[in-house]
Amino acid sequence: MDENLNKIQHYLQSYFKGEKKQSLIFMLGGILALMLGSLGYFYFETAVWKGAATPFLIIGLIQIAIGASVFFSTDKQVKKLMQQSKEQSPQFFKEETIRMEKVLKGFSKYKTILMLFFCLGFLFLMLGAFASWGKFTLGSGAALLWQSGTIYLMDSLAEYRAEFYSQKLKKLGPH
Repeated sequence: MDENLNKIQHYLQSYFKGEKKQSLIFMLGGILALMLGSLGYFYFETAVWKGAATPFLIIGLIQIAIGASVFFSTDKQVKKLMQQSKEQSPQFFKEETIRMEKVLKGFSKYKTILMLFFCLGFLFLMLGAFASWGKFTLGSGAALLWQSGTIYLMDSLAEYRAEFYSQKLKKLGPH
């Protein structure tokens, strides 16, 4: 069992290292969105930028909050899980497998919500471009498309890492 424990600890650290790196990228994306939203709101005088500003600002703030939450909680979580894996190995595998199943279900929900925002952004983009709803609507649609698309991609990568780690838990855990 020691070999499996060493392997799962390696996968655990690798999984959370990826989560921490991606949380930094997520925060940087939020900062970029805040910058674009601020420029659109305060500097650029066009209706397209005024429309894009609100989605950039709101979603950018959400990205920063989520990214910071993951970044600052990861080390403590890894330390706790590493300790539990050493002291209570069978319980660790059981509890961590259950936790990862919840994480994976969460990704499904998040990605569904992101696809709704993506479709809404596309609808706004088309209405602004072709249905005389104006350039403000076009800008809002473009920003929603960009933000939801990039976050969807990042969540897909995080989901892949979570699925890989979850499979290793199941494979290496006690049977």
